[in-house]
Amino acid sequence: MAMETEKQVESYLKQEIAKLGGEAYKFVSPGRKFVVDRICVCPRGIIVFVEVKGNGKEPTPPQMREIERLQKKGHEACWVNSRERVDELINVIKEEINERIRYSNGLTENK
Repeated sequence: MAMETEKQVESYLKQEIAKLGGEAYKFVSPGRKFVVDRICVCPRGIIVFVEVKGNGKEPTPPQMREIERLQKKGHEACWVNSRERVDELINVIKEEINERIRYSNGLTENK
């Protein structure tokens, strides 16, 4: 696995989310430390909070607490530290988009 800077991983995440038809908004919350880096707003109402790291690094303990806090509230929240991890996330999002399309189609067919 090639080592990538946080900026490279973040750029790749933005690019891949855009390919899905989504947006990867930069998230900054004045007065609140350790918020995740990106809010990925994807088709079919899918929203994922993403902490981005580079060079195979992992989130700090306070960053992990923030991710876990979001998860406990029922939100999708994760971290990525390489293109491979971004690809894994994109695959999960694609599966969820397809599931929601199938569900939606089933609702229209039953009318």
